[in-house]
Amino acid sequence: MTLDRKPVLVADHSGWLTPAIATLRPVVEAADRASALREAARIRPAVAVVVADLPPEGGVSLAGQLVASGVRVVLAVRDDTGPVVAALRAGVRVVVDPEQDGLDGALAAAERGDVLLGRRLAAHLPAVAAPSQTGQLGLAPKTARRRVARILAPDPRIARAAGAL
Repeated sequence: MTLDRKPVLVADHSGWLTPAIATLRPVVEAADRASALREAARIRPAVAVVVADLPPEGGVSLAGQLVASGVRVVLAVRDDTGPVVAALRAGVRVVVDPEQDGLDGALAAAERGDVLLGRRLAAHLPAVAAPSQTGQLGLAPKTARRRVARILAPDPRIARAAGAL
C-alpha cells in the first residue's frame, strides 16, 4: 500500500485525531486551511485526513480544494452529519467518525478511490430513501430516492452506496 511511502496530510486544529493517527507514518500535520494547502503543495500527499470543523471556513471547503488538486480525502466528522452531503458534492468519497470507524480502513478506501461512509453517517442517508421513513417526510419513496440521487449525482457510486439508486 502506498500510504507507507507517501506522507498523509492531517488537517486538525484541535488534536482530536492525534490518537487515531499515532500509528500512521509518515504524517504531516496542519492546524488550519492555509497551512494545509501549503503542506499539500509541498509534500503532494496521496491521501489527506481533514476534520469537518476545521477553521476558518470548515473542512469541507478545504477537502473540495484538495480533491480538485488530485488528493484523495477522508473527512472526519464528529456528531454533526450536516457536512456529509456537502462533502459528497465536493468530491469526497470517504466520510467517517474516526472514534467509531477508525482510520485504517478509511485511508485504504480513500487510496483505492472507494466510497465509504461511516456506520452512523451512512445510516442517515438511506433513511431518507427508505419507504418506512418517507411517509414521515410527506414524500413518496420514489420521490425521496430521486432527491437523494440528485444530491449525490456527481458520483453514482455514492448514490448506490447510500441506497438511493
